[in-house]
Amino acid sequence: MTTLQNTLSDEHEIIKAFFQTDSPSEIINSLTFMTESLLCTENMENMSLEMRMHIVNQNRVINLIAQLGEHYR
Repeated sequence: MTTLQNTLSDEHEIIKAFFQTDSPSEIINSLTFMTESLLCTENMENMSLEMRMHIVNQNRVINLIAQLGEHYR
């Protein structure tokens, strides 16, 4: 096996192990809860651009987890 093949195999095993601890739906529910909690704060009008970008990135992570979860069951 080449170094690249070993690396890809290792990455596959890491992702597979990740989804064996919590299901994709559990992970997504946790991320969604954190995002909703942030969006429902009273100081929403004072939310910085940086915080808005964190929300966007959370949603990207949620989508990535959903896609990975379909392939690593």
